[in-house]
Amino acid sequence: MIIKITVETETGEHRAKVFDSFGLLTKLIERSDLTDTSICLRFIDPYGDTVFNKLQMKPLLREIKALASTAESQQEKDLLLEIEKLAMDVEQNMHTYLKFYGD
Repeated sequence: MIIKITVETETGEHRAKVFDSFGLLTKLIERSDLTDTSICLRFIDPYGDTVFNKLQMKPLLREIKALASTAESQQEKDLLLEIEKLAMDVEQNMHTYLKFYGD
């Protein structure tokens, strides 16, 4: 499942984006079984759109770091690092959102 991850302003301007063309994020989340422990990542919909705001970045960043410890390939680690950078951008800037666009 292809997911496009973007940082967008409240007016819809795209500031940055990452493509998960191989569905790595979905596989990582499923493999990690975040059902009971995740606050944010478990709600990413691989078939729909998911939006996180600035206030959600701290728990999301913690979860991304924890998920990175389960990454099995360099490609997975690189993807999570790119998503982490986008999340940090949202955390540091007002009126921005981290959006996950599912397939």
